[in-house]
Amino acid sequence: MCRSARLYHCHRCHTQVIICSSCDRGQRYCTRGCAASARLDSRRRAGKKYQSTRSERFHNASRQQRFRERQKQKVTYQGSNDPTLSALIGDRDSNKIQTHCWIIETSIEHDHEYFEGFLKVSLQKIIIALRNERHLLRDMNQAISDETQRRKGGDIDAGDFKQICEEAMFEISEQSPADNLYPNGFSADQFASVIESGMIWDVLH
Repeated sequence: MCRSARLYHCHRCHTQVIICSSCDRGQRYCTRGCAASARLDSRRRAGKKYQSTRSERFHNASRQQRFRERQKQKVTYQGSNDPTLSALIGDRDSNKIQTHCWIIETSIEHDHEYFEGFLKVSLQKIIIALRNERHLLRDMNQAISDETQRRKGGDIDAGDFKQICEEAMFEISEQSPADNLYPNGFSADQFASVIESGMIWDVLH
């Protein structure tokens, strides 16, 4: 027999609740679904705060990038004592040097969106572009479906399905001419064009 209980008001609907000591776990909500609703609201608030924080971080990165651009222009016009920068510029006309400024982030979220004039690029996109591996983004399930259709249906046992999966994996791992990001050879200009055009993700459509 329960000899003690706690009286409290639900923090959401304000219903008066009595709970016995054996069931008391420090609850703050009633049993009408208020706890689940409160968790959902909390997740929504956290999600909005997360989005706001990330967006502001991108804007901060844009402002810092803009500052670095101004500093770089000063260096270009006034000359530089930095041996690394001087070696990169060499004897070329600094007015003809084209620069590309991006915000590179590990998250794919907001990929290919602009923040204060600067393109946000995911690190994954940079790696795929450098390795020229766009073909690895192809849908494995679609490749399996295509391979199955090529076999003109029929009953497929476990052995057949294994072979289909192997063929689909081989097809994805092999780069076709259409997937080659640099048909004329890799260059810095082509690399920048690939990143800024967003053509890496075309294979997903």
